[in-house]
Amino acid sequence: MYINYFTDFFLCLFFTFLHFFSKRSGRRTLLLGVSIYSCYFIVSLFGPEFLYFFDKTALLICFFTLLYNVLYFFSYRMIVSYTLVSTTIHSLFFTVMAFYAKIVPLNPLILLYYRFNDLFYSTPYPIVNLFLLYLSVAALPLLNIRLIFICFFIFCFLSFAQKTFSSTKNIHQQKIKVGVVQVGLYYQLGGNTTDFFPDLLKFLRKNNDIDMVVFSENTVYGFKNQFNKKITQKMISDLKASNAHQRHAFIFNFFGFNDINNIVSVYYYKDNLLINQKKSLIPFVEQQWFFSDKYDNTDEYLSIRKDIVNQNINHNGINIKTYICYDVLFPETHKSDNELVIVQSNYKLLDKNDMYNRIIKNGSILGWFAVATNSLAYINIQNHGGTVLIRKNGKIDYSVFATSLKKPFFVIDV
Repeated sequence: MYINYFTDFFLCLFFTFLHFFSKRSGRRTLLLGVSIYSCYFIVSLFGPEFLYFFDKTALLICFFTLLYNVLYFFSYRMIVSYTLVSTTIHSLFFTVMAFYAKIVPLNPLILLYYRFNDLFYSTPYPIVNLFLLYLSVAALPLLNIRLIFICFFIFCFLSFAQKTFSSTKNIHQQKIKVGVVQVGLYYQLGGNTTDFFPDLLKFLRKNNDIDMVVFSENTVYGFKNQFNKKITQKMISDLKASNAHQRHAFIFNFFGFNDINNIVSVYYYKDNLLINQKKSLIPFVEQQWFFSDKYDNTDEYLSIRKDIVNQNINHNGINIKTYICYDVLFPETHKSDNELVIVQSNYKLLDKNDMYNRIIKNGSILGWFAVATNSLAYINIQNHGGTVLIRKNGKIDYSVFATSLKKPFFVIDV
């Protein structure tokens, strides 16, 4: 735990140092510094294996990390000698790029924000919070020591005032029990398609006070091929025959559904049916990009349906927002006031070493920062174990995480 704290802190310190270094160094020296920083970023957050496991996923992460950091620091080098206005525009550009261009914001200060969120001033708008993180460090080389201390005390005062005000608010939180279904872990532990739904029904009978059952992102259930379609239709038929949907709400995750060639979340409760789709597809993995191999099997790629507009779920008076894996990594422009945020994820492509659990947690922290800092709870349900719950206090519930590594079905009290 202490090693992780030190690693995150040093990464943020390195990131801050490069802002000062950019102002004074030559291009070659800066390129060397940015390359070293990018390697350290990958090693500390993903593990050294990502530098020499040259599969598609590792190459994509290494290439994107280096390209992002080179673009960030070299553009910063061009404007840092000017005024605070140009620095503000630079920070604004990379903030807007995260939302509109769907570029994952590789700002390590997000990890620092998570660890010390009680001390940070934040707004209800995630994209504004990201902008403040960028600007707070980008402006440092332009300020003298006196101005730095003045800005620091202003932020401390704003943070104190915000925490004092929020502590006086009377927040009524309606309780909800969520049944977590980690599909991949079930099959990893020896389960089979014949017993899957009967085992799920046994779990629900033992925990009949569950309000909602949520599946992880998975490729087992869906309509992408005939075998998966057959077992999915059988599960839906068995569900209707059992009438379990009359007592519990279900949020399925399907890899293709009917004529929808995309990953979808399907909310099903009594006579209510709501379909949300994945809005951000992973380049080279889920969608074809400029540098994709021309011999790739295009049948494996997905597509976003323009006629499907994602909606919030209102379940028994609780406002619930759902995301699918990669979708959650980009900061929202609107106010993050959903009571419960549920993410259906599958990080299995990143499971290359013993840092996999850390990767899951860091991915969940980025998602929480991007969409749920003001929510009462944020649940990132993983396919192969490692489900993360971040409560209103902004901290990971490690007892839930430990349980999720062993049990494919379990209950979260929110």
